[in-house]
Amino acid sequence: AMAATPNERSVYAGLLGTAETLGGLTKQELTDLANAMDIREFQDGQIIIHQGDRGEHFFVVLEGLVTARREVEGAAPRTLYSYTKGQSFGERALLLAEPRAATVVAVGPCKLASIQRKDFDRVLLRPCASIMHRH
Repeated sequence: AMAATPNERSVYAGLLGTAETLGGLTKQELTDLANAMDIREFQDGQIIIHQGDRGEHFFVVLEGLVTARREVEGAAPRTLYSYTKGQSFGERALLLAEPRAATVVAVGPCKLASIQRKDFDRVLLRPCASIMHRH
């Protein structure tokens, strides 16, 4: 993971605010998340999330494209969704403490913000910022 410059963090905080899941957060909450996140780069075909794993991170796409596919025993994997800049994925496993519902793979080089469960909980599950009440 790379450290982001303060300027990059401010850009990323703005980008986090465009993610559907994080749309109701205040500027301060977004800044808190941006400060807590890691920036991770993936190459084409690299697996970001394995279906069935316990979810410890939530991701926002900063650059590039990723696809989520469901692996079914004895069948070809099915692509369910694509995510591109400003879109988020992986929050479901954090919110519901479920195993990962799909495998997510990089399509070409991409850069993601990775937010750990503890930071996600700290910022999002405060009583005044409960994501559950907004959707």
